[in-house]
Parts: sequence; structure tokens; C-alpha cells
Amino acid sequence: MKKLLFLSLCILNSFFGTTCIAQQDFNNYDSLRRVLELANHDSTRLKSLAKLCEFNMFTRPDSSFYYGYQGLAISRQINDADTEVKLLRNMGTAQNSLGNFAKGLQLTLQAMRIAEEKNILGEKALLLMILGGTFSKEEFSKRLDFLKQAANLLDSLQDFPFAALTQNYIAIAYLEKKQLDSATYFNQLARVKSEPLKIWWVNYRIFLTMGTIEQTKGNYELAIEHFRNALSSAGTSIGYFDTNLAMAKLFQETNELDSCNHYALQALEIAKHNHLYLSIADACIVLSSIYQTLDVSKAFDYSMMAIAAKDSLYELNQKIAFENLTDFDEQERRYEIEIAETNFQNRLKLNVFLGSTFTLVLVAFFLYRNNRQKQKSKLQIEGAYNQLKSTQAQLIQSEKMASLGELTAGIAHEIQNPLNFVNNFSEVSAELLEEIREARSERRDLPAGESESRSKTETDEMEDEILEDIKQNLEKINHHGKRADAIVKGMLEHSRTGSGEKELTDINNLASEYLNLAYQSFKSKNEGVDIKLITDFDPTISKIKLVRADIGKVLLNILNNAFYAVTSKFDIHHSSFEIQELPKVTIKTKNLGNKPDSYRVEISISDNGPGIPDAIKDKIFQPFFTTKPTGQGTGLGLSLSYDIVKAHGGEIRVESLSADKAGLSADEAGLPAGQAGEEGKGTTFIITLLK
Repeated sequence: MKKLLFLSLCILNSFFGTTCIAQQDFNNYDSLRRVLELANHDSTRLKSLAKLCEFNMFTRPDSSFYYGYQGLAISRQINDADTEVKLLRNMGTAQNSLGNFAKGLQLTLQAMRIAEEKNILGEKALLLMILGGTFSKEEFSKRLDFLKQAANLLDSLQDFPFAALTQNYIAIAYLEKKQLDSATYFNQLARVKSEPLKIWWVNYRIFLTMGTIEQTKGNYELAIEHFRNALSSAGTSIGYFDTNLAMAKLFQETNELDSCNHYALQALEIAKHNHLYLSIADACIVLSSIYQTLDVSKAFDYSMMAIAAKDSLYELNQKIAFENLTDFDEQERRYEIEIAETNFQNRLKLNVFLGSTFTLVLVAFFLYRNNRQKQKSKLQIEGAYNQLKSTQAQLIQSEKMASLGELTAGIAHEIQNPLNFVNNFSEVSAELLEEIREARSERRDLPAGESESRSKTETDEMEDEILEDIKQNLEKINHHGKRADAIVKGMLEHSRTGSGEKELTDINNLASEYLNLAYQSFKSKNEGVDIKLITDFDPTISKIKLVRADIGKVLLNILNNAFYAVTSKFDIHHSSFEIQELPKVTIKTKNLGNKPDSYRVEISISDNGPGIPDAIKDKIFQPFFTTKPTGQGTGLGLSLSYDIVKAHGGEIRVESLSADKAGLSADEAGLPAGQAGEEGKGTTFIITLLK
């Protein structure tokens, strides 16, 4: 039974690699050697060495070791843990094929250690299965533990073929302990997993185990049926040998010596062809026992053949021990020395690191103690900063309310004008209707003769004129009513909380609308001052996407500043306006280039006020900076406007000529030709919106 499980593990190793032994040929072997000879890169050489090691692990174990330890040297040099594990596994299988189970176990455990360290789960599952097969029935609990671990891991990896094969190995373990019910149960689990897969190297093992179980129960006919199914499913030389030998032993047990001899000879031929010395010895032992009562000379010949096979195996072991294993053990010794040196270097680095860390901890402690007072000061500063932020928030809210007041005043003043027209025309229309009523009353009160003497034509003409006047008045009332309605709608639009989403907007209409609102608000507070409003809108500008309410706030802030600037100059230099020109504010739009997916639009607001001195030009967009008297401004209007324009991906800048450059030439003042530095050139804010 131990031999049975060992052969199944050999098949497992073979199929986990590249090809099985029955499918290998010398042409393939020669081609692998040629690839190895021509390889000029470590990774290519390593692949060839791994395949050659696997190719020879059954038939030429010495060659398997020869190529294996070369591959180990390269895999360790280039840190290829996966290939290192496979090489150790195949070399362990080669040791098992020689009967050196202790050495095979040593290599398998070494492969397991690396697979666990590097978390190579597929190899770990396979190695657990191999370890489960190497323990004897006296170590049943260890054997079963390894196999169940392998089964659980293979199920989690969804490797169903090997999961089924592991259940079969558990069944074999129970079979060796003569626990036939458990053996049948686990073998049936393996069969359920394997049937949908149709994989011969799993199915033949299951049939072979089923036959052995039935043979143990004494159900020989059923056992023969299972063995024949196994024989038809077997796909490797080892599989054919395994099944033929099982059939030979069954017929030997039933004393059917002809059939026993037939299957034993079949097994012997397969073992000879593949140089499987242990298998040759097993087949010869069965044949020798058959001929002990039939032909003593043949029994002696088969006994001698078994001894010769074991001698050949011993000689091969000696050859490997003297020629290759010494080199392999030396390589392992060098490898262990290298690992020890690496561990020493790592410990040295760790000690240096710990020493450095201790020094840094001491330095950090002293720095912490010295910085405690700084931390307290920092907390105080943070408290003051939070208080400042609160104050700033209040000022920003005040600025928003001030802007709302400006907007409301402009709307109120603007809507008063159409309402006055409506009221006046309504009163005039009422008076005209009263005139018609009185005229008709007087005509009814006259004597009949006198009433008829009046010309009917004159009366009709008078009434027609009055009705025409009433009609015109009603048209005026309707016109100004619609105007008031538009203003109210605009007021509702501006008072509505915006969503902050961009929408297609006509820049010219937006500029015109806020110019009127800002001016009406200004007029409501400064009735004695007239400002000339100039507009120059570029009709080629198409609608662009922006947050309408936000850009409106920007225009309102700049226009309010412009009105304040010209009013300030008007109060100081009233006579200069009378002599030269009135205060004026100009708003222009300009298309700097439209494309299907992009635009560049410029809005400029100019005034002829006193201008901005160069000393403060860089400060006007700073929060809370203002030149207005205390109580007349928060200094947040231009700062908020700057942030809004930047948020739209645009830019805002100021061009101004103050009184300190008055009288300079255009070149000296840094202005375009024709704009000399006379006093009153004022300020221009330029907003560029682009995409």
C-alpha cells in the first residue's frame, strides 16, 4: 500500500509540472538540452534546467539532480522563489523514486518552508498532499492532518482536480488502517468531484482505490471491474504498471495463476521500459511467488532479477551520492552560509537602526520639552486667529447686506418711473372720459331745436379726438406696466438664492441690466448729481456659461466704486466738470475670439474720476482694504469680485492714471499714444472671461 501511494504521488508531481512521463520522448529531451546550451539569459537557462530536472526525475534521477542543483543556484541568485520550490519538489520526487524517502522528505519540507514564507499557495497545497503521502500508517494522525489541510486549501483555490485527488489520498490512508467505511466515503467524495472534470489521471486513481477496497472486502468480481475501469482510464506508464500489478496480486489472491502471470508480466515490461527499478523488483517478486510451486528455476530467475534491480538501484544511489549529492550538499552549505551572512548584516543594520532611533528619541524629547512653551503660544495665536475669522465672516455678511441694499434701492428707484407714468396717464384718461360724459349731458339738456341745430359732425369729431387720446394713454399705461413687470421679475430673479450652477448668459444684457440697477440706486441717494452713462456692447458676443448672480455682483461692486469715484471728484472739483465735461461711466464688452468649444470675452468699466495712486494699486484687491471714509465701506467688494472672477477661470485687472501723473506725456505716463497724463483720466477695471 505504501508503494501504491508513492506511485500516485509520482503521477501528481508529474502533472503539476509540464508533461507526464509517458508523453516525454528523447527528441523533446534533446531539444531541451539544445535550448539550455544556447540560452544566454539566467531566466531562460532556469526554465530549461527546471524542465530537464522534471524530465529525468523518474528515469534518470542522477541527471535530475545534476540539472536541479544548477537550477537552484540560479533561482536563488535571481530570487525566483516559485521555481526554487518546484525544483526542490521534483528533486524530492527523484529521491523517492530511488527509495530515499528520508532525503525526499527533507527536500519536500525545505520546499514547504519557502512556499509558506513567500505565500505560494498552489505549491503549498501540493506539498501538503505530498507530505501526507510520505508518512506511514503508524503516523496516521499526522498523515491525515496534512491531507485535510491540502484539501481545504485546494478547495479555496478552486483547484478541483487536485482537490479530488486529495480526497482519494485520504481514502487510501483509511484503507491502510482497514477503516473501509471511511475509505469508501472519501473515495466517493473524490469521485463526485472528478466526474464532471473527465480527467483521466484523477479518475484512474479513484477506480484503482475502489478496486482495492472491494478486494479487501472479498468482492473480487466487483474489484476486477473497477481495476479494468482503472486500466482503461490510465494514461501513463506508471498508471499502467500500477493497475497491472494490482490485477496480478488480485488473481494471485484468488489462485488464478495464469491471469496473475499475464498481468505481472505486463507490469514487468512497463517497469523495464521506463527503468523503474523498484517497480521491476515488485513485479519480479510477484512472478517469483507464482513459480515457486510451478517452476522452481523460473522462480529463481525472477528472484535474481529482483535482486539485480535492487542492486542497480543501489549502484545508482552510490553514483548519485558520490557524483552529484556531494556537490548539492556543498551548494546547500554555501547557501546556508550566505543566509547566515545576510542575517548577520540584517542584525547589524537593525542594531544601527535601533541606536539611531534611540538618539533621535533623545533629541525629540529635548525638542519637545523646549517647544512646550511654543505650543502654548501657538494655541493663543490660534484662538486669536479664530476670533479674527469670526470677525471677517461678520464683515463679509455686512458687505453682502450692503450690496443687497444697493440693489434694492436701484430697483425701487427704477420701478418708480413707470409707476408715475401709469398713474399720470390713468388720471388724464379719467379726465377725458369725464369730458365726454359732461358733453353728452349738456347736449341732452338743450332744447330740441337748439340741440338739432348743432352740427353732429363737430360732436363726433370731438369725441373721436378724446377717444384717440384715451387709446394712446392706455397704450402708454400698458407699455409702462410691462416695464414695471419686467423690473419686478428682474428683482425676483436677483433676490432668488442661486444654485451656483453655470447657465448660458447674454453678457451684453447682463451688463446693461446691472448698469441701470446700480445707477438707479446711486440716483436715489444723490439726486443732485447727473452722471453720463456710455455703453459700447459688441453684438458678436454669443451666450457663454457663467454663474449669472456672481458675475452680477462683480459688475455691481465695480460700478458702485465708479459712481463713488466720480462723485468724490465732483464734490472737490465741481467747476472743472462744468468747464470740461460731466462725470461719466463707460461700460464696454468686446469679443476677443469665439470658437466652438472656447471663448474670450472682455468687460471694461471706466470712469473719469480721480484715479488710483500707484502706491495702492497692488492693495485694492486685498480683503478689508478701502480708501473710503470709516463707515462707508468694508473693503471686501473688490476682494470678493477678484475671487469670483478667478473661480470662473478669468482674470481682473485695473488700469488707472491718478493725479500724481497729471501733466505727463503719454509715453512718460505709460499710456497709449494720444492719452496724455492730464488730470481726470480716471480708472478702468478690465474683466476677462475665458474658456
